[in-house]
Amino acid sequence: MSLPDLTVATYNVHQWVGTDKTYDPCRGLSVLQELRANVIGLQEVNFPKRIKHKITETTLARELGMELILGKTLMREEASYGNVILTNLPAHDVRRHDISSDRREPRGVLDVDLLTPFGLIRVLNTHLGLRAAERRVQHQKLVTILQSIATRNMTILMGDFNEWLPLRFPFRKIAAFFSRLSAPPSFPTFFPLLALDRIMISPGRHGVTVHAHKSRLARFASDHYPVVAAISTKSLLYLKKMRTERCESQYAAKYLSSANH
Repeated sequence: MSLPDLTVATYNVHQWVGTDKTYDPCRGLSVLQELRANVIGLQEVNFPKRIKHKITETTLARELGMELILGKTLMREEASYGNVILTNLPAHDVRRHDISSDRREPRGVLDVDLLTPFGLIRVLNTHLGLRAAERRVQHQKLVTILQSIATRNMTILMGDFNEWLPLRFPFRKIAAFFSRLSAPPSFPTFFPLLALDRIMISPGRHGVTVHAHKSRLARFASDHYPVVAAISTKSLLYLKKMRTERCESQYAAKYLSSANH
């Protein structure tokens, strides 16, 4: 039996408020169900405590049949708010990083290792600030986070980067870690011009397709379209094989070195 492709998605749900100014988490949930993804990174997620027709962490996870990992960036009296990773793959380890800039809205990175048939995959989900000066600080913190762990079969960085000019120098420092950088315009939904929402993959030069999910429902559920990446099974199996061979080669070299001494 062949393994299916790995599908990952990123989606800024705009606090479940659509382009019609209506708070409707059920509509956002329906968009998430349309994606049929293995891993979904959400930004601007709130879980209100008192609003009618509210959505809860338990409800969201149950309706999607996925594990929910929360990265809170704000705790308000009426709601918790932040980033979320939803996955139908087992989570091996979870890290939460603070990348806030002074006197600006708190920002974070949700950093998760997932166990897959293709080996350990690292997934990071974030939402960067609105101002260029704020993002420069966050870019540097993100580079440090990316450098902190290198031994994974694949690393996927996703989120809303609020970067209008992706070739700007600070963003290029992040892009240098990844071989897959192309991103479709996803904002605003009524006339998408800007590629604010991105999925960056390393290694990911081959066997990856990326698109904005432009369903009718998605057009009104948020001011951002979801961005979806499909990573082919063939590419994932090749990466697993290469990593196994590299580890075996390193072990053999270390063994021979110790034997000679």
